[in-house]
Amino acid sequence: MILAKIEQLLQSAIGLDASSLGRPAVCGAVERRMTVLGVGDMEDYYGRLTTATDELNELIETVVIPETWFFRDRKPFAALEHHVREKRDRGAMPTSFRALSLPCSTGEEPYSIAIALLEAGVAAQEIRVDARDVSRTALDYARRANYGSHSFRGHQDPAIMERYFIRDETRYLVREQVRQLVHFDRANIIDDALAAARQRYDVIFCRNLLIYLDERFRHRAFGTLHRLLNDDGLLFLGHAEGGTAPPELFLTAGRSTAYAFTKTGEDEEAPHSPAPAPNRRTAPARPAAPARVARARPTQTGAGPRPSPPPQPKPAPEDELELARQLADMGRLAEAREICARYLDDRGRRAQAYFLHALIDNASGETRQAEQYLRKAIYLDPDHYEALIHLSLLLAQQGDHSGAALLRRRAEKASAQCAL
Repeated sequence: MILAKIEQLLQSAIGLDASSLGRPAVCGAVERRMTVLGVGDMEDYYGRLTTATDELNELIETVVIPETWFFRDRKPFAALEHHVREKRDRGAMPTSFRALSLPCSTGEEPYSIAIALLEAGVAAQEIRVDARDVSRTALDYARRANYGSHSFRGHQDPAIMERYFIRDETRYLVREQVRQLVHFDRANIIDDALAAARQRYDVIFCRNLLIYLDERFRHRAFGTLHRLLNDDGLLFLGHAEGGTAPPELFLTAGRSTAYAFTKTGEDEEAPHSPAPAPNRRTAPARPAAPARVARARPTQTGAGPRPSPPPQPKPAPEDELELARQLADMGRLAEAREICARYLDDRGRRAQAYFLHALIDNASGETRQAEQYLRKAIYLDPDHYEALIHLSLLLAQQGDHSGAALLRRRAEKASAQCAL
């Protein structure tokens, strides 16, 4: 099947496990690229992918939907500040503190790292944050350092906003004192060049990427992170990734809620060629938002820092969303929104979670954000009847009657298909 071959190309280029996206999402991305190119046959499009590296890059950009904001989850940044102060108290602070954000997406995370280090008392001239991503679009956006309110979710410290951002109506520009600390460049976590890099880091943020990778590529990526991290450094992973860290390489750092890890064992020799998948294309790419919850691995016992206890079983996905729905019905919108955000972090992109998030945002009067989440829900499930209807209503309210009519026709078609 041609679509399966395209999924294999994506895996070879970026290590992506296409099942973490779902076939409708991959198929939708392919169809959008075919429309842009005026190609009517998927087999012809596959031919372009195999002969034009630029088109593979474009497909990856279409598949990826960045999902990030400043000080996301907060606890990792608080743990970073604590780590720095602890090292200073022990007289173990390096003369130059280097941090890596991979993938850096649209820049909110690396700028947050720089701000956290400044807040911890590290002198600006001692800080370097390397921000790596292989999405050209994300890197271009990040370098502009100009953000809307959507990049500042939840409570933001007014003092932090005043010190490190310049407000221009509804936009926020990162101040130069922070921008000059962050260095953006392209990198792919499964490429040999990164695996063989000589640079070592005092802290690495690699959140919400590894769970999107094929298991073989994920193991390879953990080896790369192990080599890049200083012996006394910290690695921060995403909520759903802690259980995937190989115990022979990483141990929990006693900050389980921050998902921080220290390295153990010896660095493996950097591979000279990719582990799996022949004919891998060298292509800038980063799966940034789609995910599935990876299988947990047993925690290492014995000497070294004490690993965290086994996590408690998570409630079933439908129970989490039902709780969020009930809270929203009770008017407890902030709590409901938090559950949706945590669900998306833990379990990856799910159409129903985005749809519920959109309803909560709309009820809070945040119609622009609600529209974005409805579009994400439809991207993942093109036949999501309720999302199509709600988005059509939003567009009609905004005066986009032709767009609203198109969505209503799609909803009617989706409803008819379900009835078959």
